[in-house]
Amino acid sequence: MKSKLLIPLVVIAALVIGFFLGRWQIRHTVDSYFAEMSRPEVRRATAEFSKAAGVLKAIRAGDTNEAIETLESELDTQIMYIGAVTEATPVSERDKQWLSRIRWLRDYRVTHPRKSDPFIDEQVAHYLSLVETNR
Repeated sequence: MKSKLLIPLVVIAALVIGFFLGRWQIRHTVDSYFAEMSRPEVRRATAEFSKAAGVLKAIRAGDTNEAIETLESELDTQIMYIGAVTEATPVSERDKQWLSRIRWLRDYRVTHPRKSDPFIDEQVAHYLSLVETNR
């Protein structure tokens, strides 16, 4: 009689242990997957945090020229990225928001001209011309 009761108890205990181990393994695997998938976003957020913190620190220290230069440089970097993607996209498929951002920076640069590295200046000018020529 004892052995007949012991076998079902062992099976039930094994099922319960298996259930909880399975849940732990799934949660561990899913958490690892999500952590891996969000790693690039965390890196981007860390970089953006560092830029924002640097700009705020410069502004609070009264060094607005450094803050403006950081933001201007960021604008150049973003327009180079947007421009490269726009240029690589067929005209019929270009996102209107991309072109509006390029147009905005073109108009901004007319009001606030900027000189930096000659290569960057050349690339930015090229991408700003995309809205003029609609290439």
